[in-house]
Amino acid sequence: MKGTVAAQHFQRYPVQPPDSRTDLQAVHALDRPSSGRLMRVVVEVLDAQGQVRYLSTSGTRIPLSNGTTRTVLAGQPPVSYDTSVDGQHVRVQALPIRAPVHGVSGNANGVPMGNGPVIGVLLVAKSLSDVDATLLLLRVLLLISGIATLVGTLIASWIIATRVLRPLSELVATARSIAASTARGTRLGNLSQRVPRPRGRDEMVQVVETFNEMLAQIQERVVACTLCPRLVTYLQHVAAQKVRRFRHETYWARPVPSFGDPQARLLILGLAPAAHGGLP
Repeated sequence: MKGTVAAQHFQRYPVQPPDSRTDLQAVHALDRPSSGRLMRVVVEVLDAQGQVRYLSTSGTRIPLSNGTTRTVLAGQPPVSYDTSVDGQHVRVQALPIRAPVHGVSGNANGVPMGNGPVIGVLLVAKSLSDVDATLLLLRVLLLISGIATLVGTLIASWIIATRVLRPLSELVATARSIAASTARGTRLGNLSQRVPRPRGRDEMVQVVETFNEMLAQIQERVVACTLCPRLVTYLQHVAAQKVRRFRHETYWARPVPSFGDPQARLLILGLAPAAHGGLP
C-alpha cells in the first residue's frame, strides 16, 4: 500500500528534467564538467522501492546501503556518509522526500512543499577532491616542515656538541702533551701551554679556566722552588755578580719551569752556568 501511494505521488509530481521549474536546475548546472574538471555535485532521486527516478549524471549511481535506506524512509534526520562515485571521493547526504500536501504550504512559485509521508530518498553527493587536495598539500607541508625541523635539530645538536666537546678535546691534548714531555716524573713538561678559552660563560669555560689556572700555579711553584739551598745560593750569586757585557741586563736567577720535550729529535746543549743565571 505504501509503495502504491508513493508511486501515485511520483506520477502526480514527477521529477522534471533540468529545464523545468525545479530546485534541481541549479544543482544540475553544477554537475556539468568543464574542460576536464571533475563533477562537483551528483543528485539522485529514488522512490520507496529503490527505483531511480532521477540521476543528474550518466555515470555510476551513488552507493546506498539498505540500513541507510530504511533510516531515511522511516523519516529520520538526514544521514551523511563518505563513499566513491566514478573513482571520486565524495560526501553523500541522504534526505527523505515527503509527499506534497495541497493547501498546507508552498514555495515562492506556488509548488506544494513536502509535508506528507516519505515517498522517496534524495541523495546529494559532493566531490571532496578539493578537500583531499588541500589535505594532501597540508601533509606535504607538514612532512617538509618536519624534515626541515629534524635537519635543523641535528645541525643545532652538532653545533652544541662541537662547542662542548672541542674544549674537552683541547684540554685532553694539552694534558697529554705535558705528560708526554715529562720524563717519568724527573722533569716537568712545558707548563706554559694553555687551552684556548672558548666563548661564553658556561660550565665548559669554567673548566678550561680552572685547568689553565692550575698550570699557571704549578709553573709559579716551580719557579719559586727553594728545595735545593745550594742552587738557590748559586743563582743569587750569579745574579749579583753579573758578567761585564751583561751588567745592564736583568738576570732570571730562578729555576726554569719547562725544560722542553724529552722526546725531541734535536738537543742544543749550552755551557753552565748560563749567562743569565738559568739552570740547564
